Amino acid sequence: MASETTRTLDAANAAFRDDLSRDLAILGAALVLAAWVQVALGLAPLSAIRKGVSAVRSGESKRLAGSFPVEVLPLVNEVNALLDTQETSIAFARTRAADLAHGLKTNLTVLNVEAQELRKAGNEKSAITIEELTQDLARTIDHQLALSRLRHRSRGEVYQTPLRPQIVRVIDTLNRTPLGSALDWSVDVSDDVGVDIDPPDLTELLGVLLENATKWARRRIEVAVVADNGGTLTIEDDGPGLTPEQITRLDSRGRRLDEQKSGTGIGISIAREIVALNAGALAFDRSIMGGLAVRIRLPGMRSAPR
Repeated sequence: MASETTRTLDAANAAFRDDLSRDLAILGAALVLAAWVQVALGLAPLSAIRKGVSAVRSGESKRLAGSFPVEVLPLVNEVNALLDTQETSIAFARTRAADLAHGLKTNLTVLNVEAQELRKAGNEKSAITIEELTQDLARTIDHQLALSRLRHRSRGEVYQTPLRPQIVRVIDTLNRTPLGSALDWSVDVSDDVGVDIDPPDLTELLGVLLENATKWARRRIEVAVVADNGGTLTIEDDGPGLTPEQITRLDSRGRRLDEQKSGTGIGISIAREIVALNAGALAFDRSIMGGLAVRIRLPGMRSAPR
């Protein structure tokens, strides 16, 4: 009898332990799930902030936008205030640079007038000296003013700017000039080709290189994307072309290849600055048409099938 009672008690204890273990396991799993949900919900606003910061870095947005919980609103407001301050500071600096350039160029114009007066008075040497100095100063001002318009990229910023519309826009502008309107333009760039560069910088780069091509071309300029290891944008003209020594001289800032051509001579230097700023490469060669061939490689370029 006592043995049967002990077996019954042991069976009851075993069943209790099994039920207790099962219940504790269920409770533990529920607590783990509840903790995971709580952490996920608690960190969701931070994930939204992270996505917003990524959008700002990629250029898709200028501020953190969206609905945020009250707990993180002070952080969001501080970040937006910082972004607004940065944008205002950049705009102010560019405006000040433009105002300074305008003021300096006005004074340079006055100096050139004085040089002409000196020449009329028979002081040719002094007139030439002043004119050379004013030309050097004008080149420096133009160079620095162009650099102030460039957008310095931070790490992680990625762009996918359509290439063909920017090319067509610049060519349309050049076609309104006497030199550009007299040329035959060929654009062999597919609509789906994009490059990793800020749109204003791309416009500046294309403007510099295409304008330079119009100054040398005789009848035709060809713009194309060559599919080689990511794609290379080429700009070729049928002008007189350059000797190897002249191509080497293009590496020198502000050097001009023909003093009879208009311009300040800083265009190639600005192009190099833009390409370097965007981790690209710029090279010069002789075109199969006899003129100059400019080859621009930029990261993120998608090459259309040819």
